[in-house]
Amino acid sequence: MDATHAKRMSATTAPAVKARLVELFKGVVDGETEVWFNRTNTEHQLNENVYVLGVKIDREWKNLGRPSPHQREENYLLEVDVEVYQAGVDGETVENRMWQIVEQLDNAISADPTLGNQENVQWVLVEHIEQHSEGGSDGWISKATLEIAVKARI
Repeated sequence: MDATHAKRMSATTAPAVKARLVELFKGVVDGETEVWFNRTNTEHQLNENVYVLGVKIDREWKNLGRPSPHQREENYLLEVDVEVYQAGVDGETVENRMWQIVEQLDNAISADPTLGNQENVQWVLVEHIEQHSEGGSDGWISKATLEIAVKARI
């Protein structure tokens, strides 16, 4: 990695936190659930997927005066989509399965809310969940969007 790339990567903790969440989520979901670093453009099964998506970052200075390590605080929301699809007419089963996956992700974060102090993370929390289900001619899809709040220092 060249110096420019290293400097750009240290501009925020978000890429490292996002990668750590993908790793963490892969370790807790059932085998039939796939976890992705973003929405994939490759062929994949549509039944059960977790997509770790975009980030909205707010920053502020915490120390005044001379520059010092970890003087900028980042507060950001990281978006994660959970999608479960099943053929047929049983929307309740599809939605219940989606909630099981959401619970697996939430429990993983709750068990280690600093992600092992990954990238100076002070805490991580599933702050908001928006869910909806929809039936179609060939089956049901249930989706949840999680907003994961992160507080870190750089």
